[in-house]
Amino acid sequence: MHEPLFFKNLGRDIPVLIVNGTKGFADPNFFYFSAIKFGVFEASSMLVKKGGSIVISNGLDSQAAVQAGCNVKVFSSRENMLEIIKKELEGHRDVGINGAKLAIGTYNLLKEFMPDKNFIDVSEDLAVTRQVKTGEEQKHLERACKISAIAYDNALETLKEGMTEAEFQSHLIHELMLNGSGFPYAEPTVAFGENSAYPHYSASGRKLKKGDIVLADFGATCNRYVADVTRTVVFGRASKKQKEMYETVREANKAGIKAVRAGVNGMKVDLAGRNIIDSTKFKGKFIHGMGHGIGLEIHDHPGFGPTSQFVLKEGMVMTIEPGIYLSGFGGVRIEDDVIVGKTSAKVITSGSRKDELIEVS
Repeated sequence: MHEPLFFKNLGRDIPVLIVNGTKGFADPNFFYFSAIKFGVFEASSMLVKKGGSIVISNGLDSQAAVQAGCNVKVFSSRENMLEIIKKELEGHRDVGINGAKLAIGTYNLLKEFMPDKNFIDVSEDLAVTRQVKTGEEQKHLERACKISAIAYDNALETLKEGMTEAEFQSHLIHELMLNGSGFPYAEPTVAFGENSAYPHYSASGRKLKKGDIVLADFGATCNRYVADVTRTVVFGRASKKQKEMYETVREANKAGIKAVRAGVNGMKVDLAGRNIIDSTKFKGKFIHGMGHGIGLEIHDHPGFGPTSQFVLKEGMVMTIEPGIYLSGFGGVRIEDDVIVGKTSAKVITSGSRKDELIEVS
């Protein structure tokens, strides 16, 4: 399905070898081209060809590849897999590889086993091809966002004084799975109070108190496609400072979304929100980029930043996630997922929990 666009971007007709990693280190391009909806495919491979791609699968997962309609060859050992690859590559001197995901040990093994091949890194062409999502891919991401919204609303009802960050995280994961998500791509970030000032944080035994900021960064998956959402509320009554932080981030979020359309440089989207934050007393407290692409990975190429040099294309799916982080006090982040259109962005995350600062009692 994706081969014609990829080879158009590549500009040449050579076979491309995708070697999948172990669980947790999978190459998303393996599933991008194969469209296999389940299975791990540990140490399996794929040859992406203009005339028809081939999945070289371990015996454990081969039936999942058959069900997906793939042309499948089953290997019995690592050596057997290499022999199959070598046979399929007969007559080809140049072979593409995904250098961004291929382990150096695997690369050295390929070079040793097939010294006559000229391996060419095509990782940038793969990344560019995956930037623009098809209608089907967009539907998967919209479904993941819908599940995320339902799960978050339900999880919020479990908030109570004295519960730990880890407890709330477990409720959120439970609701994601209960409402139709695949297993989360990454553990949700759940941070209470001062811990919300860490943009990347792991839930702990810190207990919830009245007046705490509650920040949650999470996302459902649908057919391996990943939503990425952040919502911030206050447990109890919000202070003036918390309200000011939230209102500033909300305005930056709106400005970032408003700036999104095909043909716009990513730097302009970042600055649209960053300039709002930097015009307030919170200047310099927005310490990461405005957002990034999402798809089969939670941080998919490309990303917004103050020096970003890429042009938005219709069909890209991006996050818009400004934040303010005050060490020792707390942080506020609002993250939405949007589909880039010709003249505007389509927001596919729920707005019900972001238009005003929610005080949860």
